[in-house]
Amino acid sequence: VFTMLGVIGLILNSLVLVAFVKHKLYTRPNNVQLFSLALDDFGTALFVEPMVILSYIKPSLFTSEAWLCRLFSSLIHIFPWGSTLSIFILSVTRVIIITHPVKFKELVTARRIYLALSGKYLVLLGFVSISNVFWVTKFSMEYKQCFVNYNKFG
Repeated sequence: VFTMLGVIGLILNSLVLVAFVKHKLYTRPNNVQLFSLALDDFGTALFVEPMVILSYIKPSLFTSEAWLCRLFSSLIHIFPWGSTLSIFILSVTRVIIITHPVKFKELVTARRIYLALSGKYLVLLGFVSISNVFWVTKFSMEYKQCFVNYNKFG
């Protein structure tokens, strides 16, 4: 099931990305958001789903080295959360168009969307960096295993 979803997601999102780049559709705020969403979903299909499938086939593959442990832990968070935050930003713009239809073009500009999406990636990279360095992902040199502790503060 994961393999089919991954292949379908990869093909369809790559078609969307090619269409956006070929026809230069990334100038309007809505299109910029959809491009970002397609990019996150493409990253999920290209990196996350194969890594999850491989981790089921050979569990020790991503847990045997510290850098693979951190890479796996980072990628499984960056792209899916990026997709979720893209949908959140898209929802906020929909709320703005409903509540302020006259001022929408003044409030939601391509520049502000670019700033919001850039902020999204900075927050994601900051969260993943902090979580990998300080508390979520730990690598045991003694056992050569990767530990992800989601209940560190709980």
